[in-house]
Amino acid sequence: VESAQSEVKDFEPYNALFSENNGFADLQKIVENAKSRLNENGFLFFETGIAHKAPLESLAKKSGFLCETLPDLSGRQRYGILRAAK
Repeated sequence: VESAQSEVKDFEPYNALFSENNGFADLQKIVENAKSRLNENGFLFFETGIAHKAPLESLAKKSGFLCETLPDLSGRQRYGILRAAK
């Protein structure tokens, strides 16, 4: 985190930068609890860390979601879109 740019350190939520499991713990909690909170055919959209694509895809599948990731403007896979698998 110390190497992060000031716009990241100064404006991102503390948990987004210091979450356990290399920043993935909070995303894991959200995904694991999302199905019971979403409407039928609901989606879950969020921004992830640059190293979270593979763990997110694995967790999404395990949790019953289809997962698509999209790149940010620099080409890094940073956005997750999940929807319930049928």
